[in-house]
Amino acid sequence: MHACVGLRIFEIAPSTNRLFSFLRDTDVPLAKNAKLKSHATSVSVMVQTKTVPFRILFYPLIQ
Repeated sequence: MHACVGLRIFEIAPSTNRLFSFLRDTDVPLAKNAKLKSHATSVSVMVQTKTVPFRILFYPLIQ
């Protein structure tokens, strides 16, 4: 997911900040928040890692 798309979620629904303990009591802007960036990177890597087998499995079907 592109960073702008991820940050847009927080603009659309600011209450989502409460879902992340590391965002609750901070004044650091979301775009500069190191903990949010680390979390987003971890999630992105996990999703990419888990979807590769599906891509390999279904690739012949979509050609």
